[in-house]
Amino acid sequence: MNSVTGSSPKLLPDDRRVDWIVGVSGGIPTDRPVWKNVTDAPYNADSTGARDSSPAFNQALEDMPEGHALYVPPGTYRLDSSIRWKGRGNHKTLRGAGPESRLLFYGGLIEMGPGVPRERSGLDLNARRNGLTIDADLSQDAVKGETHIHLAELPSWVQPGHLYILDELDDPDLVQSGGSGGSAHPREKTGNGDRGMGQIVLVTATRQNGPADFQVDFEIPLYYGFQTSQQAQIVMAGYDAESEAPLSGCGIEDLFLEGKHATGWSRGVSGHFIRMDSCMNCWVKNVEGYNVPANCHVWASFCYRLEIRDSCFREAHAYGGGEAYGVALYNVTSASLVENNILKHLHCPLLVCYGASGNVFGYNYVFEGASESIASSLALSTHATHAYMNLWEGNHAVKMLADWYHGSNSHGTLLRNRLLGYEPRDPNDHTPVGMEYCCRKWNVIGNVLGVSGFHTIYEKADGEPGTPLERVIYKLGYRNNFACSQPPFDDLKTMDLIRHGNWDAATGAVKWDPGIPGHDLPTSLYLKSKPAWFGDLSWPAFGPDVPGLEGKLPAQVRFWGTAFPPDPVPPAAIESPPDRG
Repeated sequence: MNSVTGSSPKLLPDDRRVDWIVGVSGGIPTDRPVWKNVTDAPYNADSTGARDSSPAFNQALEDMPEGHALYVPPGTYRLDSSIRWKGRGNHKTLRGAGPESRLLFYGGLIEMGPGVPRERSGLDLNARRNGLTIDADLSQDAVKGETHIHLAELPSWVQPGHLYILDELDDPDLVQSGGSGGSAHPREKTGNGDRGMGQIVLVTATRQNGPADFQVDFEIPLYYGFQTSQQAQIVMAGYDAESEAPLSGCGIEDLFLEGKHATGWSRGVSGHFIRMDSCMNCWVKNVEGYNVPANCHVWASFCYRLEIRDSCFREAHAYGGGEAYGVALYNVTSASLVENNILKHLHCPLLVCYGASGNVFGYNYVFEGASESIASSLALSTHATHAYMNLWEGNHAVKMLADWYHGSNSHGTLLRNRLLGYEPRDPNDHTPVGMEYCCRKWNVIGNVLGVSGFHTIYEKADGEPGTPLERVIYKLGYRNNFACSQPPFDDLKTMDLIRHGNWDAATGAVKWDPGIPGHDLPTSLYLKSKPAWFGDLSWPAFGPDVPGLEGKLPAQVRFWGTAFPPDPVPPAAIESPPDRG
């Protein structure tokens, strides 16, 4: 699919509008010829699953010329260690035959990125120190919507074709790190101050305009105006731009991944399926992930213009904190598209953390939340300082939680989602939209919220006490959305939330913002027209102007075929937690 551009409606203030230019530039390539089968000599991967095939995959990826695909024929392939896609060249595809090409992980993961492999998915400060501490101050304020910045001197490490972070010291009125659970964003960990709000940019050109005035151009307009009064800087984006380059134009397609081993934070070992680290224009397409060892089916860090689409991610070996995640965009990952995916039986299926910005989560089908914690049905989530300007459009899920657990977030937009606010496996917190303390300047537009006959309270806000079992459409401004009890809290004026054109089950009506005169809702904020992959299904799928309020998503149809189960019908009241089995 080609990358797309949309813009926010005029009903939103200027500071809340961006152009979401997301996904692989020019679209995911479809014309790469197969170079060899991984079962061909001299690689001889074993398609019976009797022996470890990870050396065969690694050597074949090393040898394959750029612009080609390594084909994985139908069969079962045992992998005892990682497929390490690092330092092996750009523009390469790992392509299977669909679910018949089965990769069984008895150890390791698929690791994509530049340079020398690292064993942990978290921030390795020794390996990354140059890539997060070498920076230069901006000489002029960066202007939101522009595609350039100015420097008094041009460092040698600022080069076209490389990724960089733009950030500034936190404005405490908007950005606060730590949250109720603690933690720090990457630039804070490396001693560069509290810089939770950033954007990754691709530099396209540099030029000198005059004495002490160097201009750096980049591809995508700025989401935010970074200020010299806040020591705005340009910095390497998690890798050393003088010795490495981002992994570019690589993809994983048409494969089935199964985790046969269990890992987890309790064991001190991460357990992802796919780790994308300092990648740009890379993708995951039509991949099924089943029973991830612990953490994330797809984890992205310091990435730019990824595309995760048409896939199914389900189940995990572990469901504790930080485990059973679906697609997780971390560490300033920007301009990425997560679209048309199925996410089943996960703790936190879709989330953004630590400065992830300008990303789109579009038309994903999320159901059957599961967790060892009390918040088992999280679906759409912001979780750490300071994710902003992310769009959640057309998704079917249980709820949205913009939380305060690891810090603040802002400028998110919910457009035309179906958020049930009920999960039969979870006795707690039946709230379609929860936005906690320091979650500011959000937009909630044209959504369908709650279940008729079940949700009875429109909102809990301004510090009003509440309980986990109350059936509330909105919980707003609390330090803890679950209990609505602990201070501090934001009042509605401080939150500065726009709610417009949303249908909710508590009132049984569409509520409009009286300060916004127009009642015409945008069909999409990032698609120019109905996408071909919607087929004969109605688009948009959800909204107060959609017959019956909701239709079906392509991902929903792909999973169920024609045998759709009914949406869960909650009891009129919950006297005790249901049996989790």
